[in-house]
Amino acid sequence: MENEKKVLVDLYIPRKCMATNKIISCDDHGAIQLAIPKVDANGVAIKGGEDVFVVSGFVRCKGFGDAALNKLMHKKDLISFLSLIHISAPTRPERISYAVF
Repeated sequence: MENEKKVLVDLYIPRKCMATNKIISCDDHGAIQLAIPKVDANGVAIKGGEDVFVVSGFVRCKGFGDAALNKLMHKKDLISFLSLIHISAPTRPERISYAVF
């Protein structure tokens, strides 16, 4: 809620999980909020330029936290999976003969 001066006066502003689109309760201690800053050519963070990702504890408890973050970051072009496509299939190892003593 905002007052007359357009300042937020709520004590608690609920967050929403970006993977499931559900509201995160205030007692969900497994939830994370990850802020990845945008940087300039020198590697210095740009003020106000960050991408925020919120994942609930339910998603993390089920073991899908990493996959959810990968999907969300891929949508914002922060990571690319093209490098995984170019990995060649493993070759069959050569037969190793052992000396018997």
